[in-house]
Amino acid sequence: MKKIFFIAATVLGIANLSAQEKTLAPQFGVKSAANMSSYNGKDISKTDYAVGFTAGVYANFPVTQSFSIQPEVNYARLAGKGSRDQYLYNLDGSTARQTKNITTLDYIQVPVMFKYYIAGSRFNVEAGPQAGFLVYGSNKNVESTFANGTVNNTTTKTNIKDNIQNFDFGVNYGVGYNLTDHINVNARYYMGLTKIDKGEDGAKDLNIKNNSFTFGVGYSF
Repeated sequence: MKKIFFIAATVLGIANLSAQEKTLAPQFGVKSAANMSSYNGKDISKTDYAVGFTAGVYANFPVTQSFSIQPEVNYARLAGKGSRDQYLYNLDGSTARQTKNITTLDYIQVPVMFKYYIAGSRFNVEAGPQAGFLVYGSNKNVESTFANGTVNNTTTKTNIKDNIQNFDFGVNYGVGYNLTDHINVNARYYMGLTKIDKGEDGAKDLNIKNNSFTFGVGYSF
C-alpha cells in the first residue's frame, strides 16, 4: 500500500512540475487593436478622439505564477481631430462654414509591460513604459461651405513629419484577460510624457502630447 501511495505521489508531483513548466514557459504572439487617440497639453485646444489601429508582436516571459514581463513591438496610427464652426451668413442667412483638422501620426511603439495576474487567475493588471519612433505625420484640413442647400468641400493635406519630434515616451496602464491558453484580450491607456511638437526656426516647442485608449486581442503560439 505504501508503494502505491509513493508511486501516486510521484506521478502527481511530475504532473504538477510539468504543468508549472508549461505555465512558466515563454509565449510569443501577435496582436491587433483599435485605438481612440487625441492630443492634449497646455498649448492645444481640446481635440476630439479619432479612430486608429495598432498591430504587432509580443513575447511574454513569466517570472512566477502571478507575474510576467511582456515586451512588444507595434505599429500604431494615432490621430486627433478638431472642428470649428464659422457662421458667415449672407443677408438671407443662407451660408455657413465649418473647418475640420485631422492630424495623423504613425509610430513604431516599443512598450515593456509588467503584468500581474490576480490570485494566479486569468485576469491581469499591467503597467509599463513605452518608447515611440515616428514614421509618418500628416495634417488634413477639410473646409465645408454650406450655401443654398449645397455643400462644397475643400481638402488640403500636408506632410508634417519634419514638425514632429522623432521620439515619443510615455507610460501604459491596462487590464487584460486570457480567454484561453492562446487567446487574450486587453484594454490599455497610454499617457504621453514628452512634447511631440518640434519648434520651427528656434521657436519654443509647444506643449502637446499623445494620449490614447487601445482595445485589442492577441494570439499566443
